[in-house]
Order: sequence, then C-alpha cells, then structure tokens
Amino acid sequence: MNIPSIIYIAGKTCTGKTTLSKQLSDKYQYPIIELDTIVDVLGDEKDHLYIEAYQGDINSPVVRRFIDLTVKKLSEAIRNYHGVIFEGAIANPDILMDNCIINLSTYIRPISTTTTSKYSLDL
Repeated sequence: MNIPSIIYIAGKTCTGKTTLSKQLSDKYQYPIIELDTIVDVLGDEKDHLYIEAYQGDINSPVVRRFIDLTVKKLSEAIRNYHGVIFEGAIANPDILMDNCIINLSTYIRPISTTTTSKYSLDL
C-alpha cells in the first residue's frame, strides 16, 4: 500500500481529528503536528489568535506567521521522519495547504483530479 508522506487532517472542533491522528501515528510511526500548538506560540491572546489564525485573511500578519511556522514544522518533520501527520480545526484548510504546498514544492507530485485530494507529496 502507498502511504502518503504528509497526512493533513482538518475538521471542526471535537470531530475526532486527534483520535484519528493518534491511530494513524501508531500504525505508521508518523509524528503528529497539532496546529493548536503552533497558534500557542504566536502570543498571549489565545482566543483572538485562534480565531485569526484559523479564520483570518491570508494577508493578515497573524495568518502569515501561522503559515510560516507550520511550513517550518513540516519541513523539520520531513527532514527527520519518513512521514508526518498534521491536524487542526482550521476553517479553510485549503488556504493553509495551498500555502504550505508552495513552500514545500520540491516534494509535490500532482495527482488525478478524480481523487478527493489536490496533491500527493513524495518525500
């Protein structure tokens, strides 16, 4: 079976993202990056920062910093492991994924548009 090197799990709060991430991590020995932990390092106004990072405009400084930190974490995981899982309750996961893809473009292999995902990553 061909296992993706990066698994991205997005969904609303309390829908089982963390549970699924842990099950996949146990099965494939992938580390987990929780997007909440990245927001936590952005500053002290947690409630505001979660809303801004997860729902804000792509041009906002908070969203840009959130994306930069996410790319940094993913890049570190790519260098150190054979795969990684990242998950979070982001309102528009395509914004984050599209921006991460731009920064991780050396690992991208486009896949068929008939699948549910836009990208496949080869690491």
